[in-house]
Amino acid sequence: MGKTSLIVIVLSLIYSCDPKNSIKDNIAQMIGKEIVIDSCQMRRIDVARNYRKQTEYLLICYMDSAECKTCAINKLHEWDSYMSSFKDDTKMELLFVINSDYQNADFLSMYLASQKVKHSIYIDTLGLFEKNNSFIPRLPLCHVFLCRRKTGEILLVGNPVTNQNIDTLLRKVINNQE
Repeated sequence: MGKTSLIVIVLSLIYSCDPKNSIKDNIAQMIGKEIVIDSCQMRRIDVARNYRKQTEYLLICYMDSAECKTCAINKLHEWDSYMSSFKDDTKMELLFVINSDYQNADFLSMYLASQKVKHSIYIDTLGLFEKNNSFIPRLPLCHVFLCRRKTGEILLVGNPVTNQNIDTLLRKVINNQE
């Protein structure tokens, strides 16, 4: 099954009930776009013990300024459980990018470090992730996506923790069964 077929199936399975198809349109506009991560300008929380620099894929979870940070941060451990369902040699790394104002960055850094999250976290106090990737919609449903590490190309949009269809597709992609 080709990449295009996979995208069409996902979109029709997940969002066929949306009368305006706005979510479907937003996702379709994201697929194939390249993500830019200016990590040199972001604060990295060094709690990640399993950083895999050579992975083929990045699963990015972006939290923008409109999202409830406390709610999102309290759910970070759900991702630990999800990622533990993969083999240690998985070709995917999980990366969190959190948009936060400069005033709250120190508190956020300390809080995240105390939570012992097992994955890479970047705090973006300058809003560069959003500026460099302005095509990402404000919809939280579109803030989790799988991309190729080398090119940044978005391959899949959606949260595999909360959506079994996305999880199935993600596993097919990273196992080269697209």
